[in-house]
Amino acid sequence: GNISIVSVGTVRLENCKIQKFTDRFANLSGINKLYVQNCEITACGYTCGGDERGGVLYCSGESMQEICLQGNLLRNCYIKADRRRYNYGVSGVFIGFPGSEIESMHVENNEFIGCSCINNGNYTTAYIGGFCTNNCVAKNNRCSGELCRVFEDDCYENNC
Repeated sequence: GNISIVSVGTVRLENCKIQKFTDRFANLSGINKLYVQNCEITACGYTCGGDERGGVLYCSGESMQEICLQGNLLRNCYIKADRRRYNYGVSGVFIGFPGSEIESMHVENNEFIGCSCINNGNYTTAYIGGFCTNNCVAKNNRCSGELCRVFEDDCYENNC
């Protein structure tokens, strides 16, 4: 199972140790602000049929005011399609959005170790997938392993 958080103004995950969730850690819907700070997330993910984003966290809704992902450690997290098909994809190991607009996003000082998008067919694999913003700060993120792209979209700085 996972946690569902619906229609809450601000969600804060701070100094948490999250382990071994196999159906995402949380589904967030209708929230305004999300802060995930100084968390250690290990062996969490999501398996689906494909065309999905969001291995650890999934945010639905048309818009959000602010997202801050800062000082987190993700180790061996994933999003996985149940089988590889050329016309289906998976992306957004850390967090996925279905085309949501976000006023402000800060992704700083995170470390990603051994995470992956498994059986991806046609998405650009990344830690953060499927969103739009004109105000994005991303710096000092570190990656090791096969996945070293922070954002699915090419509009943002993508190198760890």
